[in-house]
Amino acid sequence: MQEASILDHLGPRASSAPIAAIFEINKLAWQQYRDFLPIPVEEELLSKFLSRRMMHISEVTSATIRANISWDLTHPSMSLLRDRYEQALRFSWLARQPDDGEAEKYRRYFYGKVRSLLKNMPQDARSRLEARFGQVPEWATVPLSKEEQNRLKDWDNLDLRTLATRRDNMPPLSALDLSQDKMADLYDGIYSQFSSVSHFDMLGLELLKARNLKNGSIDFVTEPHWPGLLAIQNCRMDIIQCFECLTTYYGLDVAKQFNKMYVQCLRHAPLISADGPVNSA
Repeated sequence: MQEASILDHLGPRASSAPIAAIFEINKLAWQQYRDFLPIPVEEELLSKFLSRRMMHISEVTSATIRANISWDLTHPSMSLLRDRYEQALRFSWLARQPDDGEAEKYRRYFYGKVRSLLKNMPQDARSRLEARFGQVPEWATVPLSKEEQNRLKDWDNLDLRTLATRRDNMPPLSALDLSQDKMADLYDGIYSQFSSVSHFDMLGLELLKARNLKNGSIDFVTEPHWPGLLAIQNCRMDIIQCFECLTTYYGLDVAKQFNKMYVQCLRHAPLISADGPVNSA
């Protein structure tokens, strides 16, 4: 990823303690990931090809969260952290599997999703699509039995909370702290709570507070502790995912390097107070 396009233009919050230190750990985690990542070859296994694309999407999502935090765009940061949690959790679920069964469900789901989109697409929209990209492939429209349709939906049958709990109960990839991290514990605080921001419901609105300005107008702000908490959780998930990718898909022994970053990241949590980030000096 070309980090310079966004991370070299961060806002003033990026220089406040301890967010500045958390961002540095975040940056190091992704740099270490890229340094360890082997150069891709044309014959690369499908699992590695998929993991590279998943990691790219995760990295750009993480970078956008950090940019939003740095400019005090807290609600967009919350909404994206919800997405980031699901990315990290689903990736970890696949990375911890003892076989290819769940990965096969993941790949099959693509076909079911495309078929569903085409089935519900207005005919004029489909005609425009075919005019631009060519005729829809036969597999996307051929009739399937109920059993075949259900097989294409297997990946979506498990709700995210249950998936998180089952992920946590699977054998960890190392004995170090970062592999003992319980992602189910974050479900309500991140996914459920910040879904209210994404869905624009009343809880999402209540996270925004009115502030009277000296000129008599009203401004809206979030509680000052949020930027630091969002930064720590984003960094935490990045470190775990980078470690699990390199361990599972490339067989690299990187647990100590990434565990050190994980521990350093969480050490900054006590520095986030109800009044916002505080300087540790």
